Amino acid sequence: MKSSASSPSVAGRRFKPALVAILAAHLAASDLAQAASAARTVSIVASPATASQLAQLSRRNDVIADVITVDRREVRVRLDGSGGDGLSGRDLDLDPAQAGSAAVTHVSLDEVALVYYAPAGSAEALSTPLIRGSYPSLARVGPQEQALDCAGLDLEIARAGAIRWYARVHGATGFTPKQATGQHVHNGLVDFGVGVAVTLIVIGGGGVPWVGPHSGSTAPAPISMEAWQWAVTAADHRELGLLQLKRARGCPGRSSAAGAPTDLEVLAHVESAQADRAAGRITDPAFGLERVRWLDRLDPARNPEPADGPEQAAAVPQAAAPERAARAWAAERSAAEAAAGFEPLAAPAQPDGSLIVRDIRWFPGMNPLAHWRSLQLESSKALTGTLWITDRSLTVLSEAPGGALTGFGTSIPFDQIAAIENSTFGANSVVVVRRLDGHIDSFQLPGAMNRWRTASLADQVRARIDAHTTMASAH
Repeated sequence: MKSSASSPSVAGRRFKPALVAILAAHLAASDLAQAASAARTVSIVASPATASQLAQLSRRNDVIADVITVDRREVRVRLDGSGGDGLSGRDLDLDPAQAGSAAVTHVSLDEVALVYYAPAGSAEALSTPLIRGSYPSLARVGPQEQALDCAGLDLEIARAGAIRWYARVHGATGFTPKQATGQHVHNGLVDFGVGVAVTLIVIGGGGVPWVGPHSGSTAPAPISMEAWQWAVTAADHRELGLLQLKRARGCPGRSSAAGAPTDLEVLAHVESAQADRAAGRITDPAFGLERVRWLDRLDPARNPEPADGPEQAAAVPQAAAPERAARAWAAERSAAEAAAGFEPLAAPAQPDGSLIVRDIRWFPGMNPLAHWRSLQLESSKALTGTLWITDRSLTVLSEAPGGALTGFGTSIPFDQIAAIENSTFGANSVVVVRRLDGHIDSFQLPGAMNRWRTASLADQVRARIDAHTTMASAH
């Protein structure tokens, strides 16, 4: 007769494979794996505290630097070690034969918001942009900022804004207070589940799998949309905190462009929206939209507000995605584009607060999760594209391999949308766009485990439609 003492080990052997698989998948997507695989890329957030690090970097001639500047540019430089008051070297995005002496660039240290660097000749340095495994979430205003004068505050506001801008053009918006709480709860549950899995594996006598740089590909995982969102959230808080300190100092307001509101006027509008949310006059998603719209006005590339009409979005980083910065008209529609009803179309004008999401999967005329048996078949009909969500419409343009826009897509005015719905099945989630005439399309965010992010995006679209409807009714 078998002893009952053997039951735990039997249970451990029974459940161990599934638990190991779950834990391995989690660790593969973790920041630990990202950090290990991109260990040779170093980042410095420019600030008074890191001035000495930037000065040391300026004297190196063995690295390639990817610099994000306060005026919302991205510059790739092979540093020459000349030192001085900035980062100097050959601009890797210019052809030396054509640029001549202009191929040597100089970025003063006061222009630097964020810099990544890696050894010249490394795999990380050969990538465009430089391979990076993380993106910074800025600290809130603290005692160090209290000592800054007006000029110092303006510089720190510009640096925070540039770091926010770069995350924004990757399609991210900040979490609202309610969304941030929900995401913290979600992440806590995931971490708790992994902890339980580790405990059960150990009890069952198994080892914990290591998923790192030696378990297959050493290429770092791309920065997740959640990381971009936390970066925008942190930059929002820092910008607002610095602006409040600037107002308390009695410093004069500054505009990012002629005819644009000053930064202190932007602060007043955001605080007014915060008060409306606290009083229940607007919803949490509506507050998030207002915060995005007003803080975007601090970006020079977004001011003054562009006129209506088809034009290419101006906020694409110049060096990060040069193939996306220009229109890429295709000679003719592909069969899939024709079947989707895509027509020749340019990217929409980009007013303040526009949300751009790259590399979505667009399912024309269908909800692929409506019937689980057809999921694989319907997925084969998806188009990869870039989604623009403005304050008036939802537009998708298809992408060619490599990310260039093909010049074909579709635009759905908010006036034609009857409902925005979430559809889920297992770990999959899509946003369903239901039109007044009954036609449906749907889209899916890139990456795995995206159910919460999909729901958040659907909330933002609904908030924009509600705001559009309210404004139209007022007129």
